[in-house]
Amino acid sequence: MLSRIYKYRHQFTTLDAMKLVAIVAMVADHAAYYLGDNEEEWRTLGRVAAPMFFFVAGFVSRPGRAQQAGGAAFWNESNAILLFYGLVLTALNGLMREGGLYINILLVILLVKRWFTRWDPLAWSHLSLTLLTAVLLLGNELFSHSVEYGLLGLSYALSGRLLAGGRRRFAASLLAAIVVVQFGRYLSFKENQALLLSTALFLWAAFCIFRLRNVSLPVWFKNPLLACSRYSLEIYFFHLAALKLYYICSVVT
Repeated sequence: MLSRIYKYRHQFTTLDAMKLVAIVAMVADHAAYYLGDNEEEWRTLGRVAAPMFFFVAGFVSRPGRAQQAGGAAFWNESNAILLFYGLVLTALNGLMREGGLYINILLVILLVKRWFTRWDPLAWSHLSLTLLTAVLLLGNELFSHSVEYGLLGLSYALSGRLLAGGRRRFAASLLAAIVVVQFGRYLSFKENQALLLSTALFLWAAFCIFRLRNVSLPVWFKNPLLACSRYSLEIYFFHLAALKLYYICSVVT
């Protein structure tokens, strides 16, 4: 039971810490949207959640691993579950939007993982990566209405991979542009602009100073935190599916 907490030598790392911050922000965001009055403060703070999950997906990617093990290696149990959860939540999105297609973020993360098994951005020059990021950011509006986080998620994952590969300064400059695109679109209609700017600065700084480190914690405290981090996919799926069903039922009745 809860066997995942014993992976990676049962160590609590800074990656786990980032995932915990993302989980808290995510739950607060969803609770404000589905159960509250769509409070601006909680929704703004919730904007850090998805970028952090994309960043982690890019940071832990290992390009070429699936090709070395054979193409079928990508479709392991974890990715199959990711696909299933993503399809279910996308279907629920369709019910909420009366048939309109809105692809859930889990399918985008699965695409990121597949992308990085085929291609290593560390092999590209700074100029090529800058042009690629520009294309992703400029094309984001084309997909943002049908794909959760549009192409921003791919951009955050790309930066995570570059930072993991040691290209920290370049990754920081790309992250600055990505954060500006994400949060800049809210400046015209968000009332609490100070909170918006502070949240954007926090997100950029958190990525730029990130280092993968082990964190020493007592077991009684470490295990619950590891359980939340290592089972973040299940936390995301079950709480969001329940909230979406609640929303659908409340509209029908």
